Amino acid sequence: MKFKDTKYGDLSGQKYYGDINVSELGLTSLEGSPKIVNGHFFCDDNNLTSLEFAPESVSGIFNCLDNKLTSLKGAPKIKKGGDFICVGNSNEHLPREYELRKKNPKLSEDEIYSAMYELTNNEIYKK
Repeated sequence: MKFKDTKYGDLSGQKYYGDINVSELGLTSLEGSPKIVNGHFFCDDNNLTSLEFAPESVSGIFNCLDNKLTSLKGAPKIKKGGDFICVGNSNEHLPREYELRKKNPKLSEDEIYSAMYELTNNEIYKK
């Protein structure tokens, strides 16, 4: 099931005012999500493996916990005062990846993955 198949319909490219809750629907894709959400966006407890098609920005909470994410590529920008929640996914390093992307928004995907690889390996060798 895709986002556009939910009660919200296809909001691609649009601005949405209010909260969106598509938790626990068995979503496998965020295709059809709005471009901007002025509110919270809850997509936790689904079967998402990717944040492709996620909103570009969210002004409140973006909650994608308990999915099957392996990367945060496509994650939205969170406006000041908002929050990003991504624990309980396939990759335990996702919160660190989010912080890295947030602090260095101009890094390419290759640079992000290289930095994550370095962080992960350094932790492994410290044990």
